[in-house]
Amino acid sequence: MNDSPPSQVGAVVLARTDSTRFPRKVFTDFMGQPMLGYLLERLTHCFPKQQIVVATSDRTIDDDITRFCEEYQVPCFRGDLNNVCHRAISAAKSQGWQWFARVNGDSPLFDESLTRRAIDVCLTKQLDLVTNLVPRSFPYGISSEIVRTSTLERMMPLAEECELEHVTKVLYEHLDSIHWENISLDEDVSSIRMTVDTPDDLRQLTERITRCGVGSSAVTFRDLIPT
Repeated sequence: MNDSPPSQVGAVVLARTDSTRFPRKVFTDFMGQPMLGYLLERLTHCFPKQQIVVATSDRTIDDDITRFCEEYQVPCFRGDLNNVCHRAISAAKSQGWQWFARVNGDSPLFDESLTRRAIDVCLTKQLDLVTNLVPRSFPYGISSEIVRTSTLERMMPLAEECELEHVTKVLYEHLDSIHWENISLDEDVSSIRMTVDTPDDLRQLTERITRCGVGSSAVTFRDLIPT
């Protein structure tokens, strides 16, 4: 792959097998392959495999994720189920990354151009966080967060116990203490859902991708915004 991000930046994919609303959704069929595989394939358009790590829990139920990563030849890091913040930090540190892109396993439409832009802004300005969520203008499920690993680790003790299941919430609670920047669209399309929380989300998203007439591996969120 050409034009890879600098080696001090990688992608941490948060994924687990069980979900109350949609069990084993990371392995459900999404455009002809397991959703996690679809997401990883899109990620490799931006990051080489050695700059991707899947961070899952250390429970037996998530052994299938580890086996899937072995077959796909990407690293897998296992950690605490509930302290997702620490799991993400540990996964990034295990690879020696100074910054990492937080990627959700149930948001398959990873956007390469948005992430490249966020990485460029973050490294050029040496920021702690680049996000597109404050305020949110992109579709729900199209997020980009580039996080300085050491900053998140430093801020983690400030998080309440209930916040640790969210990787970056502590940063948003203390934005006045970090250097950050937001990326916004010219129009607010945040009401459009492009994530997969439920089987109905899966059905609607795959139908929209099929109707838009763009190849499933090349489709972007812009192709799915109604005109």
